[in-house]
Amino acid sequence: MSNYLAYKNQKMIDASIGYINRVIPAFQQVYDAIDQHGIQATIGEIFSLTYSYQNARKVNPKDFIINKLIDAAGEPEVAGIKISKSKLRDIMETPDISDLEQAIEAAVFNQVPNGFKIILLTQQLEITDGTVVAKTDLETDIEAAYSYYTATDKGTNAAMKLKALCDALSDYTDTFAAQSTITAANVKIPGIDFSTGGPGKPGINVSFIKLYDK
Repeated sequence: MSNYLAYKNQKMIDASIGYINRVIPAFQQVYDAIDQHGIQATIGEIFSLTYSYQNARKVNPKDFIINKLIDAAGEPEVAGIKISKSKLRDIMETPDISDLEQAIEAAVFNQVPNGFKIILLTQQLEITDGTVVAKTDLETDIEAAYSYYTATDKGTNAAMKLKALCDALSDYTDTFAAQSTITAANVKIPGIDFSTGGPGKPGINVSFIKLYDK
């Protein structure tokens, strides 16, 4: 029997959905601040600007705006003489990017849940008519990212045994709550992961299941 739900990390699913709900308006603020300069940014560019702000500004917002404006201008002519991009940079007035700086600072990348599959952002978000939206049902995608269905009978058998063990440990904890000392620190069982269960409860280690699901 395959296609058995062996693993579902609801904690990460809930955290990730909450994060997405904060990311979309944060991205929108950054987009709007860039749009004030007559530039239509992509999701990838917004992500790079916002994420790099928390990582020593590998993508400088001011340089980003200036480069975009220069690219849009091409090589304008003055009295029949073409102005090179390097010369245009020298004579261009430095744009005020205070709104963009504030929008980036207000973003929530310091609250990314541990292990969040960040690639979902650039794959599933888009800009439609100046609005940041999800391309598809992100909640479904996130749930799939943190769930695992077995592909073989052997994997299913291993998952069912581990689930039974998790249920037994949880029942023990509930029954003997006052005396119970079952924690990640003092219970080391291959295949059991306390970070994937409920609060203080054991869960299944999906990597362990995959070893048997072949």
